[in-house]
Amino acid sequence: LTRLSKKAGPWLEHAVRDVKRMNKEDRIMVAGAGTCCVFLVLFLLRSCCCGGRNRNLSEEQVMKSLVPILQVNLSRQDAERLGMGIGCGERDCLMVTGISKGDIIDRHNTVEPNEARRILEGDCIVSVTAAATGQRAAAFGEMSGVLKANNSVSVGLATARSAAMLQRSIFMLKLHDVPLGEADLRPPALSWGGAADDRGVEIATVGAGLAAWNEARWKDGLCCTQRLQVGDRIISANGNTDVRPQLAKGPSPLLLVARWWPVGSVEADRFEVSIERSSPEDRLGMHLRVIVGLPQYQVVEVFPEGAVARRNAASAGGRQILPGDRIVAINGAGETKAMEAELQKPALALTIERWVDRNGQGAAWSAASLAAPMCGVIAKAPSALAASKAATPPSAVPRGGGGRRSCCGPALNCLVGPLGLLMCLAVSWDDISKIGIQRCLQGQLMDPERYVKLALTALGVGSLLVVHFLWYEFSMLSRPLERGTCSQLITVAAASACLGYGNWFLRTWAFA
Repeated sequence: LTRLSKKAGPWLEHAVRDVKRMNKEDRIMVAGAGTCCVFLVLFLLRSCCCGGRNRNLSEEQVMKSLVPILQVNLSRQDAERLGMGIGCGERDCLMVTGISKGDIIDRHNTVEPNEARRILEGDCIVSVTAAATGQRAAAFGEMSGVLKANNSVSVGLATARSAAMLQRSIFMLKLHDVPLGEADLRPPALSWGGAADDRGVEIATVGAGLAAWNEARWKDGLCCTQRLQVGDRIISANGNTDVRPQLAKGPSPLLLVARWWPVGSVEADRFEVSIERSSPEDRLGMHLRVIVGLPQYQVVEVFPEGAVARRNAASAGGRQILPGDRIVAINGAGETKAMEAELQKPALALTIERWVDRNGQGAAWSAASLAAPMCGVIAKAPSALAASKAATPPSAVPRGGGGRRSCCGPALNCLVGPLGLLMCLAVSWDDISKIGIQRCLQGQLMDPERYVKLALTALGVGSLLVVHFLWYEFSMLSRPLERGTCSQLITVAAASACLGYGNWFLRTWAFA
């Protein structure tokens, strides 16, 4: 430290003298540049030290982008064309850029009565499977190769139009001492969530222990969401969307799960329950959580002691409050904040909704199970299913040019700003070297025309960086989860430096 202070002392004194010789405008410019540098360093330190904690997507972000994958079978003869233009879309998917009239895809769309199974311009194809060999491809280049090499393929279509066939449900499920080792997990194959697929998991198979646990809960009359099935998408475990590390921490994780039901397979059983507290200190004795994205509470767990347990014991054989039940209103209040206030009152009138699978224990949904159009109407649609259907906007799947992948990702975008500065220095180095860096910065003109060239170069490079900044922001509007903040800060800092110095050189020449 002593050596460093001795070496830094003269440098600091020289810097202080240079600052004192500057006029007011120069000092403001230096102060602004120093402040920007400090903020940039702090942001980089925060990203490096805390990035692992902040890289996870939130549950709301995952849910917004989540859509099921529908399988569409296509067959052609050797000389026939699919008639589909493709481009690289988000997350390396195939973006349909055009449909040719009279070819395979156009004829398929003409005879297909279900709009969800039509392939339209702007759709995302996220997987292609060869019918003859079973080879499955999920990357842009591999999918293109499978489409060209095979006459019969099954394409996985990620589209929000699937709401006509499927309804999404979001629910919480607590595994009581049942390790998920009883189930095989796989990367998502039946649903697509864009960037969320990197850390998402899906139930591939259910082991004997988990199957017995499922059957016991079915026999106990619990809501049909309180069982894990093949195809269930685990959004988060214990509130963390990086699921696998959380599952390894303990045997009883709290899961947030997404499941798609064929239309007409689930109905809502709604009933009223009254609860009386014996005193202000008397606890309800149940674990409630607000369902993400819905104005409802879900009963996660009912404890052995409390007002709810006493009420259940008194109504043995009748209506009881069980895990998985959804509280849609309390004392007539249907909003989350209003229900939270009502929970503090001694007398509660709960409106409860319990979902019932009309197919008994329920068959696992798979893309293959939807080969034929589904029919049937839900007798009384669960309110959360209707809300979930309404909350799945078409924008969940990128359409048209908005879904194209930017050719300049966050890593490459970080280099744009420094490369712009280097280009500015390279073009102007001959003029700077002849004037001298110190004379140049102090405004000591020897050749005014050189200052004009310096100003135009700096302003030109700065303007290009601003255009790149704006272009990147607009290109990321359809893919906000992929936007790189650090790279944009570097770009805007470089643009500010170029524009600032360009303006200063121009004013120095003009007022000389």
